[in-house]
Amino acid sequence: MREVLRINERWIVEVVERFGVCPFAEPAMKAGRVARRVILGRDEGERAAAARVTIAELARDEKIEVALLIFPTVTADADAFDAWCAPLRAAHAAFVAAVFHPACAYDVATPAQAVGFFRRAPDPTLQLVRVAALEAVRANAGGGKFMFDFSPAAWAELKKREHRLPTSDRIAHDNHAMLAREGISTLAAICDDIRADRQRSYGGR
Repeated sequence: MREVLRINERWIVEVVERFGVCPFAEPAMKAGRVARRVILGRDEGERAAAARVTIAELARDEKIEVALLIFPTVTADADAFDAWCAPLRAAHAAFVAAVFHPACAYDVATPAQAVGFFRRAPDPTLQLVRVAALEAVRANAGGGKFMFDFSPAAWAELKKREHRLPTSDRIAHDNHAMLAREGISTLAAICDDIRADRQRSYGGR
């Protein structure tokens, strides 16, 4: 578990924080409002059960605004993992969720298509964001973003709950502009190095 968290932290520090993918990330981490949990299990059933217990525990801890559930033993492709996470995304009304996967599809042609690049976490990951925290962002600033851009499914869920929250359009536009400024090759090289570190640390998996 320690190596999983180390690899995840490299991604947060070297990609998310360094390139300003999300200005909220660094202060939230330092304030202790972010929880990271490694979810293990011999099969999908065990992992789902462990994730549900973890989500319920996190929901009771109101100081946690953002949580990352990391699944290092999942071997499913990005689409299959997204589908598997569907029940977990709806597991607790306190949270909305977004799915991350090392093989998320992306294209740098448009801001919307480039979102997938920033969702390429080293391990399959489910991000949870507390709805109350999103409401606080809206009340205090009328905008802003949390650890990462949300998936379309997460924003659709927010819309169903009738929260008038900022959309992901500006986030995608800002990050797309950053890719153009820094160069996709710069960020890709860092991600490749983290991926190689992961493979060595996990014994070739």
